[in-house]
Amino acid sequence: MYTEYCKGVSRKETHGSTRITQQPLTLQISGPDGFKPGLPYRCQVEAKLPDGFPAQEKDMSVTVTKSEGDGNFIFETTLTTNLSGKADLEFAPAINPYITKLLVVVSYQHSGFRIPKVISRKTLFAWYSPSGSFLAVRPLSSTYLVGQSLSAELEFVLPSSETESVIEFNYNIFANRNLITAGVKTWSIGLSDDTLVTRYLDVRGLGIPQDSGSSSTRLTTDPPDLSYYPTALLATTSLSIPLTSKMAPGAVLVVFYTRSDGEIVSARQKFKVKLAFENDVQLSFSSGQVFPGSEISLNINASPGSLCAIGSVDKSILLLEDSNSITQQRIFSPMSRFDVYGVKNSTCPSISPPVRSKRTTPFVQLHDRPPLRPIRPVSQTKTRSWSNSKHVDSLWAFEV
Repeated sequence: MYTEYCKGVSRKETHGSTRITQQPLTLQISGPDGFKPGLPYRCQVEAKLPDGFPAQEKDMSVTVTKSEGDGNFIFETTLTTNLSGKADLEFAPAINPYITKLLVVVSYQHSGFRIPKVISRKTLFAWYSPSGSFLAVRPLSSTYLVGQSLSAELEFVLPSSETESVIEFNYNIFANRNLITAGVKTWSIGLSDDTLVTRYLDVRGLGIPQDSGSSSTRLTTDPPDLSYYPTALLATTSLSIPLTSKMAPGAVLVVFYTRSDGEIVSARQKFKVKLAFENDVQLSFSSGQVFPGSEISLNINASPGSLCAIGSVDKSILLLEDSNSITQQRIFSPMSRFDVYGVKNSTCPSISPPVRSKRTTPFVQLHDRPPLRPIRPVSQTKTRSWSNSKHVDSLWAFEV
């Protein structure tokens, strides 16, 4: 118990229970739910001890196998966590269009006697492109500062027969349910100096496309014109986008281009921006320590014409009582409610909006008696073709 006698405020904390577990740590895989043939797949594995602290320098086994589709794929490696309990995983997925799902399994085996193995799993869905064109944005894991430029590296697979074509990459940044900025970057092999051609991909699929059947037999025939991907070129380029305070605390970058045959090739990536006000106000005292009764100056720097409100309180009040101070976090926390979600997605639930409870009473009671006839709900028209497909496509990227 702690008591401040001058104010008579006391605080007491007790804890009389201890939980015993046989699980040495917990594993969590964080990354995209889909993989794009020919492009590297990247995710992060986080290990935590039972007390919530990072599990440092732990060796984990990783296995990636095909879980649905035709063909074979296997990838195996070993990861070691860093001081933060995290490890990065990267592998080249299957380039076979008939493989529609991959299963990532991360396991940890403790050396202790009779301690069960810890296992974490993640299912990856295959993207599909009729032309074999794919686009990805490398993970943006840092927290960026307002005023800086976001350097986003693009990786894309281009059929070798189209290497002389000119691509116009359109990019949009969405934050707080608003389109913040948009732009276009023109790319070609001879035009862009920052282009890096890493290797050629010999992407020859397995199997022979068959006629389309019912939804229950579409494993190897969905879409009906499914065929092997052509030999392609893997290249990279980059975008430079200035960051503004309107992008805080987080935003989504959507990049896409339209091929000559009308196909849209797209990618998306989330990133974080450090909280910052449009008006940067700085507050400081003329001295860090003075005697009681001495005069001190309070220096305020802000944009011209700013209305500045000043309040003071005993520091002990903030330590012993619940603080009601105005902070950046309190001001920006309501913005998280304006995150942008797509429509309800049963194939990829991780990008669906959060479940909200239904209101049991109307906002306004217009009359006491029920209406004379029931009101029919507005009919909805499904606009997405191949809603039962085993693949995902560019529509996924636009569900920001």
